Amino acid sequence: GVGGEGRGGGWGVCFFFLMRRRQPRATLFPYTTLFRSLEKSNKLIMKENNFLTKSVSKLDKFSCFPSSTNFLLLKTKIKSKTLQKKLLKNNLLIRDCSTFRGLDDNYVRVAIKTRKENQKLINALEGM
Repeated sequence: GVGGEGRGGGWGVCFFFLMRRRQPRATLFPYTTLFRSLEKSNKLIMKENNFLTKSVSKLDKFSCFPSSTNFLLLKTKIKSKTLQKKLLKNNLLIRDCSTFRGLDDNYVRVAIKTRKENQKLINALEGM
């Protein structure tokens, strides 16, 4: 019958229909956008990683270790704390790695940033 009379009537069918509804496509959109944004960021980081690695490798006082992350480990002929203080005067922050197990005061870590910021770092390192 109608309205719940008899063996469940139309209510059971109505309830089943509500449970089987698919999620609206709009709820999937943010995940797609996030994935594309991460993909774009990863490409930018790899591009700037290559730029920074090549640029540092040309400098006499520095050598660079390969990295697939958003930072590079550099070995320097300048003491890490001294280099850190000099770069800080140019508003450039680097990580002193002298406290890292297996490294000494000739290692620093630099973040991979935008081309403009990476070029600023290279210019400052060239002046050392």
